[in-house]
Amino acid sequence: MVKNKKLILFLVILFAVLYLIINAIISLPKNKKYERTIFLGSSTRVNVSNDIKVYNEDVELTKLDVKILFKDEFIDGYISTAQEETSGIVNTCYAYNDGGDYLILDSVLIAHTPDISIKVKDKNTNESENIEEVYRFANSQNISFSQDLILDYMEISNLDVDNDGKDEYIYSVGLVEDAEEYVSLVFMKKDDKYILIDREDSEYQGMPNHSLRFFNLIDFDNDGNYEFVVSKLMSEYGPDYYQLYKFNSNSFVSIE
Repeated sequence: MVKNKKLILFLVILFAVLYLIINAIISLPKNKKYERTIFLGSSTRVNVSNDIKVYNEDVELTKLDVKILFKDEFIDGYISTAQEETSGIVNTCYAYNDGGDYLILDSVLIAHTPDISIKVKDKNTNESENIEEVYRFANSQNISFSQDLILDYMEISNLDVDNDGKDEYIYSVGLVEDAEEYVSLVFMKKDDKYILIDREDSEYQGMPNHSLRFFNLIDFDNDGNYEFVVSKLMSEYGPDYYQLYKFNSNSFVSIE
């Protein structure tokens, strides 16, 4: 009888230990290892370990320590995800300061791991309805638009791209052509010369399938040269992905 009691006690202790071990494993942070990584929005990651690599992922993050752009400066904090279906992805990213307070950001999340530093340009952005600017751009690029062209949106960002004391102007434009085609453009006006950054064409069924908007200039690899970042909305409800471009003084090259 004594042996049976000892056996039962041993099994109870064994199961309790196994339960604690399993519970500890489940509770472990689910973050994969991130090094020299910048986070844009909830899905886009930019790695600068060797050269610049851009990728999109929809993964769970739990209290990942980062530097967060908040009120024009980078502060210590962390990012975590919550599962939401409304943004076109499952894991939506939220930012918190190092005290655990939720941060209401001025724009989309920009954060990076503590082992690197990045720089973000100041910019001003205003809305416009001057579709003639689109036609002037199109003429300079030998692009022919139909007469049935409706301006959906136009945003103009001005900032000093090359630090020469003069602002350049970057246009983000959405157009409905012939009531069934949607054209989204991002282009730069520099010294009265127009330069295309990107273009996206898609079907129009009452709303755009894809639309592009200039996001910002960011020096990701701290070499003094800023990369151009463009957001790409994949549908009415998202997700937003971010694409990077280098400017070689005459044209833009996409960074993959």
